[in-house]
Amino acid sequence: MTGMAQTRKHKTGFLGEGFHGRTYRLSYNSRGNTFYKHVKAHKIDSINLYVANKEETVLLSSNTEINDFMKYLHSKTDVIAKIFKNTFYYTGMTPKQDFENEISTNKEIIKRYGKNANKMLTVSPITGFNNLKIQGMHVILMSGKELYVAFGTECRNKYAMDADKFLVEILESLVILQAANYQHNDIKLDNIVLCDSRYKLIDWGQAGPFDDLNFGEMMYTDPIKWYLKGAPMFIAKSVMQVSSGIKNSGYRSSELFSEIYSTISAEIDTVLNTVKDTKTLLKMYRKTFDIFMVGMTLVHAIHTYKLNAHKYLPLAKMLISIKEPIHSAAKALQTVKKYLKTYKCDSQ
Repeated sequence: MTGMAQTRKHKTGFLGEGFHGRTYRLSYNSRGNTFYKHVKAHKIDSINLYVANKEETVLLSSNTEINDFMKYLHSKTDVIAKIFKNTFYYTGMTPKQDFENEISTNKEIIKRYGKNANKMLTVSPITGFNNLKIQGMHVILMSGKELYVAFGTECRNKYAMDADKFLVEILESLVILQAANYQHNDIKLDNIVLCDSRYKLIDWGQAGPFDDLNFGEMMYTDPIKWYLKGAPMFIAKSVMQVSSGIKNSGYRSSELFSEIYSTISAEIDTVLNTVKDTKTLLKMYRKTFDIFMVGMTLVHAIHTYKLNAHKYLPLAKMLISIKEPIHSAAKALQTVKKYLKTYKCDSQ
């Protein structure tokens, strides 16, 4: 895409297209073809609101109700709307199934974060309309076309990296998540955004309890997890290498990745030659997988943002250690804060 096309795309209020759908700026006050303008251009038959504080949907069918709600959308300046795509050939899911799965997941994550949800998440419901906490909606147009839409907080996915703040804030989020007996399973640079002045995790589709071995980005995933799912040792170790080459060949061919991969590979050999029972391994590592992903995210950030490797690589190695894994986000946060403080003092 040319620079001119990118500028035009930004001006239209269209933020991008992911695997699940197209994302728009919601507000009519934004320039160009925002979601509000996109929907308002069609005559709406009815709207079903999916809300966090009710089990059933809330139907808006009269012209008055629909117009009142559209005026409410008109006033929103910090909300994005994701329109779900048609059937996914990869998963076989319909837009409704994919949308309702995301709404259900977001409800669960909001519950896990409790009073910290607004601070830590981008999936917090939007409020201000009839005392509802609105997460998404199903829109039926007069033409018969249906739209499934999820709401979120508008954030930036492109930013200057403040690595110290980045690490501390993501680990602070994991401390709360782990206390609720949950893990993200897909921590990576693409799933961390900047909202106002805070780094936040997004994309909770792979999240689940500790013993659910869900998989996200393969180049960030601890090979121990693949082994626990039944992959032979040599395959478990090679998944990260192969995936990194496919996703980012420059990263895969760098000395940085080679050093990290060699370290991980050697440590896996040491551990698996000592402990072969998968039940024992799961007990040893079940709470370490998100922390490992934070470490691999830091490694990729060193490459992507040209961070000071002398400063951050030793810290990354602590977070991804397989021989001496960190078993809690609280301990990882403590380790990071202590290291950064010590490094700063030593540098002065």
